[in-house]
Amino acid sequence: MEARIKNLLEKIKFPEEKMFSFENATLSKIVVVEESNTWNIYIKNKTNFKYDDIKTFLTCLENYVNKKYTYNIFVEPLEEDLSLYEDYFKNILVLINNNNLFFDMFSDRLINENNDFYIEVYNKAEEITLNKKLDCINKYFKKFGFSTLPKIRYNSEKNSSIKEEIESLYKVDELEEGMQTIMDKYAGGIGSNYQFNENQLKLADDKIDGIIELSKNLKANDIDELVEIYELKERLIVCKAVIAHLRARKETRWHSFAENLDYPNKSSDYLKYVNSKLNNGKIEIIFRDLITG
Repeated sequence: MEARIKNLLEKIKFPEEKMFSFENATLSKIVVVEESNTWNIYIKNKTNFKYDDIKTFLTCLENYVNKKYTYNIFVEPLEEDLSLYEDYFKNILVLINNNNLFFDMFSDRLINENNDFYIEVYNKAEEITLNKKLDCINKYFKKFGFSTLPKIRYNSEKNSSIKEEIESLYKVDELEEGMQTIMDKYAGGIGSNYQFNENQLKLADDKIDGIIELSKNLKANDIDELVEIYELKERLIVCKAVIAHLRARKETRWHSFAENLDYPNKSSDYLKYVNSKLNNGKIEIIFRDLITG
């Protein structure tokens, strides 16, 4: 084992029973990004590490420095071990999940055809939502040393066989409940004591986008249900507008009602109206000076 790797593993108290997995590894370089307190660690190895070994390594490293920094490990294998691919895929889904159970359904959808990997989707909503995360999934695979990247494949036969099941999978009241939970938890609702920050608002925005995509599969059996669907779609637009307004005002102007944890004080820069309009499906923020008289 290379001396630098051995010293690093011993210093961070990496479990002895796992040391053998780094037997052929060499420390290539460490790149420190001071602006974000991030350390990027590049390790060469004969092949890919098991995901559990990577997870253990990062956990030991974070514990050693009391989580002062963010650490990324980039594996540079001489040869891919595609037998580890499925395990990595399931764990990557966990990493991108952000408590969104929607992505759990893809854990058994990875298809291996002669070492070409496909993630199967059964309807357009799944395809659109997964496409938004595909770059993130591929980024993780590359970090962990895989040049083989998964592609999305639409299974039209499966879609036809379960069309009715998919259409009835989500009801209006279920999506509305999900919408309310997202706004309450991530967009300054009572569940978060009317507090929020930029990361939470971004999560809220992404999750509301997911609800919007799922709402496209809703089916009305009568005029009353059709009205409920349109009401839900309008409320989702309001959610997008609320999030956009909260993100636009980089201050806390009304304590106890909207506490921006990233900007806890008032700012004279935002002593103005924050308006918005819907333009081609996008919320556009417009700042206007106060009218005084």
